[in-house]
Order: sequence, then structure tokens, then C-alpha cells
Amino acid sequence: MAKGVRGIVGRGGIRIYGDKEMDRALRKLGKKVDRKLSLAAVRVGARPIWQDAARRAPRQTGILGRSMGARTKKYRRGAEAAIAVIGARTRFRTTVGGYPRQPAFYAHLVAKGTRPHLLRYLRIGGQLIRQWWRHPGARPQPFLGPAFEANKTVALRKIRDNLRKGIEREAKKAAAR
Repeated sequence: MAKGVRGIVGRGGIRIYGDKEMDRALRKLGKKVDRKLSLAAVRVGARPIWQDAARRAPRQTGILGRSMGARTKKYRRGAEAAIAVIGARTRFRTTVGGYPRQPAFYAHLVAKGTRPHLLRYLRIGGQLIRQWWRHPGARPQPFLGPAFEANKTVALRKIRDNLRKGIEREAKKAAAR
């Protein structure tokens, strides 16, 4: 049934197109089942990417790697699409040395780096150390992009297999009713 499923892997992500037979089978099962199966398949496919991103994340304290995760979403406008947003979880919070840290606020700075810039204040431990401090910047330490590039074919295969198994399972359930 899923032999006609194709995937296009590009810089923007993975796009999966199914054959007409698979589309008809999903339509027969209904929108609710289609939504459930596609979100589950995308969630399974995103897992190897975010796990590899967690392994590749720079280890200063280790919380950036621990904060990695994926959230799935289904869009209904135009052609329906199920997506996974992979990165630092926004609700992940912890403390390091008594100071609160939320990696979602700085993960992009670690991955893409920063240019040298001026900071108005330098505070350490709540105490003002210096005013108008020149930050030297930081070199980029990419971890999300390389994780995606290394695992995109695995993710595509997992999405395809999971979707095929889900359609077969739901079709058996529907036939039994």
C-alpha cells in the first residue's frame, strides 16, 4: 500500500507525498483518524533528530541538551500538513548555581553564534561589576542543523513505516465494526 509514498528531503524539512491509494484509504478512515495517524507518524520521525541534537548540543552545563524535544502540530489551511518543531522546549526551566536558566531563550545564540557587542551592565551575582562592557561574541556551535542532516533519511523512513502500519491497523479496526 505504501510503496508509492515518496519523500522530498530539503533544507526546509521533509515533505512526504503519498500515492492516491493511500490518500483514499486515509479519507475513508475519516479526518479524526487521519489527524491522529499523521501526528503520531511525525512524532516518531522527529524523535531521532531531537535525540541526536541533544547529543550534539555543547556541554557547558548540559541543560541545553536535556531541554531538546519536539512538538507536533497539524495545519488545516490549503493542503493539510503535520509538522514537528524541534528545539529547546519552552517550558524547560532549571537553575545553575542558584540562577534560573531557560535554554529556549539562548539555544539560537549558541547554534548561530553572536557578534561582538556592547552590554550596558555587567552583573555577577546581582552585583554591578562594570557599566558599558564589551562582549567579545561567541563562535557558532551548530547542533540542530547537523542533527537534521544526519537523520533526515531515518526520519523519513520512520514516518513512512509508521503511517503505513497505522493505516493498516485502523483499516482492520474499521472492518471489524
